[in-house]
Amino acid sequence: MFGFNPFSAESLGAIHQRIKELRAQFPELSREELAWGLIREKCWWCAIAGALTALPAVMPGLGTLIALLSGAAVDITILGFAVTRLVLELATLYGRDPATLEAQREAFMAFALAAGIHTVNQRLSRLAAAQLSRQLTAELTEKVLLGLGVRASQRQLVPRLLPFAGIFVAGIINYFFARAIGAKVLKFYRERSGEENGPVIDVTAL
Repeated sequence: MFGFNPFSAESLGAIHQRIKELRAQFPELSREELAWGLIREKCWWCAIAGALTALPAVMPGLGTLIALLSGAAVDITILGFAVTRLVLELATLYGRDPATLEAQREAFMAFALAAGIHTVNQRLSRLAAAQLSRQLTAELTEKVLLGLGVRASQRQLVPRLLPFAGIFVAGIINYFFARAIGAKVLKFYRERSGEENGPVIDVTAL
């Protein structure tokens, strides 16, 4: 569906480099301050995507149809990419190595908990995640992202029907949707930052 592998060596290498550069560029900022900077960045990615994909609605008829169908599909894909990148960046920022299966399982837990999928307690969630293979983790992560994208797109259904005003409303909806997800994922890693939950790395040494 999304056409990208969040756990590819190229993607993970770019994430490691990004976190290393952020730490070097802003040594005075705490880990949480850097995390909120990453969250705001992805919020704007999603906001711009929502606004641009609602743009065809300014043309009545065909434009509205394009905004509803193809616009929603593009929006879901961009939101999925942004959220995936954010989760893995936060994981790396909080000392995880996303190249390891353990960290990828943990990232899936972050996705699922942020999406509100797991209603069981965290201990049971960890036990379930510990049984996932690398391939299954990637497949389930994609399904969670698709669900998140569909939820965000559904919230934009009415705004996409509104010429001009819909552009701004769609962008605002995406911004705060991404912010809510980012806040949940940050809380997840912040609460676990003192635990021994698998391989950790010193990103400053990369």
